[in-house]
Amino acid sequence: MSRAERMKRDLRYFLGADWKSDIKSMPVSVREYVAYIEEVSRERPICLLPYVYHNWMAILAGGQIIRRLATHGMSLPHGKGVSMFAFDGETRASLKRRFKDSVCSIKLGDALCA
Repeated sequence: MSRAERMKRDLRYFLGADWKSDIKSMPVSVREYVAYIEEVSRERPICLLPYVYHNWMAILAGGQIIRRLATHGMSLPHGKGVSMFAFDGETRASLKRRFKDSVCSIKLGDALCA
């Protein structure tokens, strides 16, 4: 289910091979948001669970529509810039079920957000 490599592929397509250095030229608000997410992921990673869960459910629910709209609206070559929304070999329903089961199996205990 990992999307990291697919996201990087899309970023390389849109921003070029040096996309990571372009992040430094992003607006301050974007850089602050990225810094905040990185901080939370280091200090209280369980607090990102609702964020990740809703992102995944949105991608699985509407990703195909987004992929189609982006491909046609931006006249993208087949599969370019939208690999984040491609799920090979497993149905979206199966992925949703598997992701929900994984989230439900997490033992929170003392790891709750402060």
